[in-house]
Amino acid sequence: MGRGLPATAILLLAAGAAIRIAGAVLWPTGGGDTAIYMTVAENIAQHGCVSVSPPASGACVPHWGGNQLPLYPAFLAVWLVGGGLSSTTIGLAQAVLELLAIARLGQAVADLAGRKAGWLTVAVLAIAPTEWFWSRYVLTESLSIAAHLWLWAELLLCLAQARPRALPVAVALAVNVGLRLDAAFLVAPVVATFFMVAPPRAALRGLVVAAMIAGAPFLAWTVRSHLAGLPWSPIAALSNQDRSAAPAGYFAWLRTWQVNQYDLPTNSWPVLTQEYSRVVLTPRAVAGATPGEARDLAQLFAELANHDHEAFPPEIDAALGKLAADMRAREPIRHWVLLPLARAGWAWFNPFTSYAWPQFERAGRTSVDYVTMNWRSFLDEPSFLVARVVPNAWRIAALLTLVIAPLFWRRLGVDARRVYWLTLLYLVLRTAAFAMIAGVETRYIVETVPLLECLAVLVATSLWPALRQHAPAQASGPVARPGR
Repeated sequence: MGRGLPATAILLLAAGAAIRIAGAVLWPTGGGDTAIYMTVAENIAQHGCVSVSPPASGACVPHWGGNQLPLYPAFLAVWLVGGGLSSTTIGLAQAVLELLAIARLGQAVADLAGRKAGWLTVAVLAIAPTEWFWSRYVLTESLSIAAHLWLWAELLLCLAQARPRALPVAVALAVNVGLRLDAAFLVAPVVATFFMVAPPRAALRGLVVAAMIAGAPFLAWTVRSHLAGLPWSPIAALSNQDRSAAPAGYFAWLRTWQVNQYDLPTNSWPVLTQEYSRVVLTPRAVAGATPGEARDLAQLFAELANHDHEAFPPEIDAALGKLAADMRAREPIRHWVLLPLARAGWAWFNPFTSYAWPQFERAGRTSVDYVTMNWRSFLDEPSFLVARVVPNAWRIAALLTLVIAPLFWRRLGVDARRVYWLTLLYLVLRTAAFAMIAGVETRYIVETVPLLECLAVLVATSLWPALRQHAPAQASGPVARPGR
């Protein structure tokens, strides 16, 4: 770790910025949730209301905020009001905020573990291929990564200063949850951090203050939503394309077999867009069913195909819900243990995910290539292969930190150990929760990868002095040749 580290880190930060900007300018895009985010954003900008009603109608039927709370649509609405909304503009703004968050985390690491560790954190996160291209999407992931890094920086500063910093932690936590509801799992490392740095009473006082600050906007929005006639929980308000409630029985049935994201185009998305005739009853979908249940499923989906662009038929939903309950009762180990483990494995070791990298695909490519795991098609198209090998190898290398660090536990500093437990706690909670509810998209874990990268830096810099002590001593001068 030489004297040139700051200059190297700044150069790598500039390179990371260039890559993110190139992604936003050259390959801006959206995803499945972009449409509803834009609908809410347009309603905010045009009518001053949070609604999923068609903006042109001006109906403004109140809603919790679309797929999440309304912070991300509000971010989009700022650009709408300013007249500068485009996928490129949004991508550039997201890239800048992500880079600022990297710098903030580097500063916090420097306070905790020294300037070299801080600069190294900036360098590693800037060049991390798992984060390069999320900013080109009009989705929450890029801002959520930035918000996670911000909160993580505040927690590291708590460790560095040995005190609960309730106000900055609470503000960062509120922003995270405002962007994505699943960020509520960050409460666990917040609680753990406060108890690490203060006696129980002081930790509890800090947590009460943080809860009051972070919870105030959510409480206000809950009261507003309830007064508007909405359910108490924003999760209960998640809706289909026609704003009707998602079919609970159908999704309960999906959880009896679905393990990865490559079944979403054939089973989940057609239901959410009410194109039921596009649902495909794949062999995996009936693998756990008895012959009689398989026949019932075929009949139910044949009937469902006649209801395109209508609300999901309640009698079919009820039948699927009963079928799911029967399957859970018959094979509880499979449902509550084996399937969640398979989903967690796919989340972290899926070799086919591109982590938002742009790809230059051959005309006619479909998701069938992923479902059938056809590697030959990837070899035929280098951009597809590179977009999978590079970010996935990096992600697995970062994950290995959790395995390597315990091997050198006694040599790790106290702060590195604490960050290890905080990272592990959040990673396990988030992964387990999505595995249980069949949240099978690998993008649901992207926020945890930079936290692993930060941990890897802290482990490496903590071990560096010990490694130098065990390195062979270098001679201070030229070695004389032995005489003849």
